[in-house]
Amino acid sequence: MRRMPLLCRCVNHHRTVRQGTRATGGKDVISIILLWLHLMSIAAAGASTLGIPVVAAAVRSAGPEVRPVLIGVARRLSMFGRGALLVLLITGPLLIWSKYAGDGDFGPWFSVKMVLVLLLTATVIFSGFNAKWMVQGNKAAQTRAPALALANLTLLALTVLAAAVTFI
Repeated sequence: MRRMPLLCRCVNHHRTVRQGTRATGGKDVISIILLWLHLMSIAAAGASTLGIPVVAAAVRSAGPEVRPVLIGVARRLSMFGRGALLVLLITGPLLIWSKYAGDGDFGPWFSVKMVLVLLLTATVIFSGFNAKWMVQGNKAAQTRAPALALANLTLLALTVLAAAVTFI
């Protein structure tokens, strides 16, 4: 028996899911809004994850008159990223409830994704503390910052990969 191409399977699955949820009182619209918020938050978290190390590198080589401005930019990016992570942590469970009534069997990749989410959350929290220590002049925090940035970027990329494997 010939297998349907992946794109066709995804389109057919999407149609089935959408048709099934329309009959359940508008959860289709809620799911779309939640998914949009979730995806926009992934983009925002990615922008912060990529932007903060660039700004941090510029802080190290900037003169004393520019340094406070760059530190302010890094703080705003950090707040932006933490806000995005909070939205992800809220919309993720809501999406599962909305689309799968909370009882979807997602397989082992979903468990991998959730472990990665926990690790990413922990490294983002620690990065926030590390940034405060850097501003206070802690040399160990400055040395640790590039490794934390790489860890955050890697964990975000792996989380998105695990999500893609889970849901496709």
